[in-house]
Amino acid sequence: MFLFVLYTMFTFLFNFVDFISASYYFGINFWYLIYAIYAFGKLMDGKKITTLRYISFIYVAAYAVVYCFTLRYQT
Repeated sequence: MFLFVLYTMFTFLFNFVDFISASYYFGINFWYLIYAIYAFGKLMDGKKITTLRYISFIYVAAYAVVYCFTLRYQT
């Protein structure tokens, strides 16, 4: 759980720095923070949600693809 929160904080920090310094296109990647807050709440409920594991992998993969896509728009 700690690694999930730590990863979310670092991705938000990196996106925020890129958003301010490089290009406003990096603002697209802030959607991951919304997902992470939702997933963290579900995980803290204590219920065993098996689909959340697969959805988390899809979201991380989608985040990586979108981040690589936004790297093209650096100024």
